[in-house]
Amino acid sequence: MKDPVAIAIDLGTTSIKISSINHNGTFTILDQINSPSLTYDDFKVTGDGKAYISVALNLLNKVSHSIEQPCKLAITSQRSSFLLWSKETGEIISPLISWQDRSATTFYHSYQNHNKRINKITGLIPSPYYLAYKLSQLITEEPYTDLSNVLVGTLDSYLVWILSKGECHITDKSMAARTCLYDIHQSIWSSELLECFNIPENILPKVVPSKLNLSLGNGKWELNALIADQPASFLGVCQDENHININVGTGAFVLKETQEKQRIPKGYQKAIFYDDGLIHLGVEGTLNGIPRTLEQANISFDNSELCITDGLCCPDASGIGSPYWNPEVNFMTNIKDFERLPPIEKRSIIIEGIVFRITEIVEQIGSNGNTVVVSGGASNDQVLVKTLASCSPYPLKVTSIQETTLRGALRLATGLKEKSHLISIDQKENPYLLKKFKEWKKWMKESLN
Repeated sequence: MKDPVAIAIDLGTTSIKISSINHNGTFTILDQINSPSLTYDDFKVTGDGKAYISVALNLLNKVSHSIEQPCKLAITSQRSSFLLWSKETGEIISPLISWQDRSATTFYHSYQNHNKRINKITGLIPSPYYLAYKLSQLITEEPYTDLSNVLVGTLDSYLVWILSKGECHITDKSMAARTCLYDIHQSIWSSELLECFNIPENILPKVVPSKLNLSLGNGKWELNALIADQPASFLGVCQDENHININVGTGAFVLKETQEKQRIPKGYQKAIFYDDGLIHLGVEGTLNGIPRTLEQANISFDNSELCITDGLCCPDASGIGSPYWNPEVNFMTNIKDFERLPPIEKRSIIIEGIVFRITEIVEQIGSNGNTVVVSGGASNDQVLVKTLASCSPYPLKVTSIQETTLRGALRLATGLKEKSHLISIDQKENPYLLKKFKEWKKWMKESLN
């Protein structure tokens, strides 16, 4: 590691990574460790928060021995995964509740009459994925009687609290905007929604800009960026407002920057991407739980060629996301004995399903002049990228750089930009795919109805 300007840590669902950037803009991955595994129990998805944060702290401590201190630090984190801890001791008093958790689905249904108001205030499509529903259910059902001694936060919030020795209970606007409690128009916790969900504001973190300058008080770190993972990836690869970013990893997230008064299509979310002195807003579409689908089918992103089949699928394994929003429906297919198919057929059907879901989102949020940029771990699968290019209504490029989330966080912290790493993909019309895409859209509508 040579003269780092800043260090970034990514608190991901599948791995925790740490990287650096120097004065020349050279980016280096320093280390990465698999995240402690999650437990899947039907709609309930939880993890060990203490083990998770221990991994993150060990990575930071290991790096801190070989750098000049204090050093700039950027933190990026998975959205909506949260935990509760004691204000007095810092002891974690709840499981780490994953963003994939939908155990508050029944609880969520009791708030249906508030959906329009929640959407207007937060920009979000109400869903049991969000912290408001899960936290409200948690403090209702669990014996947290003395809430005056309880703090709640996402992983970034708890890590900062630990690093500052309990002095800083904060999160940034891109994370707060994913809770279903934050007014994105006024940039404050919504008193109306806090009352609706019966959540006291004093247990929530203070909301700060994504770009900041905050000493964590331990002499090691100056916090200069705090940002959610998907906006960080967007910032890491997109060079102008005409770019649409598809980040394919634990899910597939499609993001495009937009304006405050710009209308967005039905079924999509308006989100705060980041605040660097100016609040950047965007429209977002999602697919949920792609690796879970691949794992259950015993296949992977491995560059295998696809074959022609009659199979159709919706690949979301953790409830269907944009624009359908049905948290109670998982992976769907028109093939009755899907699990008995040969791996090449299962992979073909699932990859096509991913491509069709993404293409539909791009069609609905995109416009003339847009360019689609593919990033994330799955962007290495050339067959997936080629199939996307065959269906994309706009020019498609893929980033040649990896770890775009970390790069975006470092770019926010330092202002250092790398040269463009976008590679244009040849787009050849594929009549089979285009015809099947039309069949798929009709099948999706009929299946969900």
